Amino acid sequence: MTRPTHLYVSPHLDDAVLSVGGLICAQLMAGDRVVIATVCTADTPLAIEVHRRWGNPDAPYAQRRREDIAACLALGGAECRHLGLPDAIYRFRADLPDCRYETFEELFGPIPSWDRDFSMNVGAAVDRLAAELQPDQVIGPLGVGRHIDHLHLRNVVLRMSSARTVGFYEEQPYSTGRHPHAAPDPVRVAVRTCPIPVWPKTHLMDWGVKTNAIQCYESQLPELFGPTRPGIEVMTEYSRKLDASQVTMERVWYADPAQSKGEHDKCDRKCAEQREQYVMAPTGNDCQHDDSPANIDCDTIGCIAAI
Repeated sequence: MTRPTHLYVSPHLDDAVLSVGGLICAQLMAGDRVVIATVCTADTPLAIEVHRRWGNPDAPYAQRRREDIAACLALGGAECRHLGLPDAIYRFRADLPDCRYETFEELFGPIPSWDRDFSMNVGAAVDRLAAELQPDQVIGPLGVGRHIDHLHLRNVVLRMSSARTVGFYEEQPYSTGRHPHAAPDPVRVAVRTCPIPVWPKTHLMDWGVKTNAIQCYESQLPELFGPTRPGIEVMTEYSRKLDASQVTMERVWYADPAQSKGEHDKCDRKCAEQREQYVMAPTGNDCQHDDSPANIDCDTIGCIAAI
């Protein structure tokens, strides 16, 4: 009997383990095959502010890739794939100097017009891997916190939902609502703005195993949880609130493939209308961030029709 294959796609080298490390561990213990594919793993020229927070390593992503391999092993032997695309902080338009992310606030949605094509690059990489693995399900980020890279990857997984089983994990630590860049009630916002219907399911997890795996991301711990790691306790508290039993849980939101196809068709029409009205209108500035209310649910948070 062929064992099930689960493909987890992660924007950065820690998101999947932080968010669903317990579920991944449980699937591995059941004998399933688990592959964690991380999109933004490319070594690029220094981004001084971010690298300062990481301790100024000479090759920060080489270090982070090693940490990711260790975390996957700590969960019980998940396979890891690094897709080699650039993080948002390294993406820009060479012909238009203003088209870049210059502040941390700009990294948290909506996706600006100049960066929307990145979704196609992400989609091509994930599609190639899915064609190779033929996974039974694909699990990606829900977009909690609205980080640009998370939204790009969420859009790719949305596109896959009409053909295979997909789910969306609540990104930690954004889901706790205590991350400095998270909006109030971030999970509700992410579900409400998702272009297709999704339904929640909680999964029991071993918090100790998950915590050990998280500790492998040594370079990221101060940024994620603060110098004394209070954020880990906040995540523990949040995980216990997901179920009346007060045991540690993780929550994944699953799409219904039958309903997803109809929603994709409606989204395609809606996006086309909105793009004509808002995106294609002459602005004189190709770098404009499109924050118009009529666009926020589908286009700037993520137009899956454009992938």
